[in-house]
Amino acid sequence: MSAEEAAEIEGLLDHTEDPAESEAAGGAADESIEDDEADLAKIKARMVEMEAEAAKLKAMQEKQKEAFDAAAGDAGSEEARRESDARSIYIGSVDYSSTAEDLEKHFMGCGKINRVTLATDHFTGKPKGYAYLEFGEPAAVELALALNDSVFKGRQIQVKQKRYNVAGMNKRGRGRGRGRGRSYGGGYRGGYARRGRRGRGW
Repeated sequence: MSAEEAAEIEGLLDHTEDPAESEAAGGAADESIEDDEADLAKIKARMVEMEAEAAKLKAMQEKQKEAFDAAAGDAGSEEARRESDARSIYIGSVDYSSTAEDLEKHFMGCGKINRVTLATDHFTGKPKGYAYLEFGEPAAVELALALNDSVFKGRQIQVKQKRYNVAGMNKRGRGRGRGRGRSYGGGYRGGYARRGRRGRGW
């Protein structure tokens, strides 16, 4: 064997990998892959948490918006009741045989009438002897108040400005005096709304 051939064989032996070194290198690579997979799993878990938090925040915002819209609606309804009460009168000592048409005729000279409501007992349907009348304009109320103590169907009636009703305050044990507003402690008889009709002068 020549010296050149011996040198070539020695070079090949030097480049042959040690099995132990190869196994160590393979183990390090596997550990690196496992670390990458663990990091990826953590990232995915965090993304799921962020999506859940975003959904929860959106639900809270929608709930707040609904509450705000409901409050705005209540404020609008409250304002509408206040405005309606400003155009309404309470009529006491009303004869039990009276009808809404009878009361309209008695007050038609004061102005346009939108609604006449006769209060009745919720269970028996019998009249309670008082009513509410809503005009088209607040100015008509002043004219109607001049009819206080006037005679209607043989009885002297009481005419007063309808008190503003605060929602939820006309229950028993709260406030003083008789309840007002939409609930009068009973039903209604003869309530109706007039459209497009203007009162005639006396």
